[in-house]
Amino acid sequence: MSLTNLIYLATLASRVPVIPPFASGHLTWGAGHMKSSEIFDFTRLRESIHYPIIDWADLKNGSEHVDRIGCWSVWMAAKGDDDGSPRGSTQHGALGLGTLGGIK
Repeated sequence: MSLTNLIYLATLASRVPVIPPFASGHLTWGAGHMKSSEIFDFTRLRESIHYPIIDWADLKNGSEHVDRIGCWSVWMAAKGDDDGSPRGSTQHGALGLGTLGGIK
């Protein structure tokens, strides 16, 4: 559902949605990530909704370079640890993104 909401919001804002790698919430963190286009038929989706869709891997392939930007996510902020630190996420590493301000 989150990908559907991402695509819908992008169309409302006249932006092109960039779909992140797929990470299963049912497997361990070590299970890794898959290109979303390997799971979902992006070609058919683009044709059906008449709107561009970009796979994250087409935008930034798995290079070692980490872009330092101010990343923030609802997942990390919604429920932190008992000490108040944000919940962990593997997405930043999969996307090749770092954060500003010390939150990793």
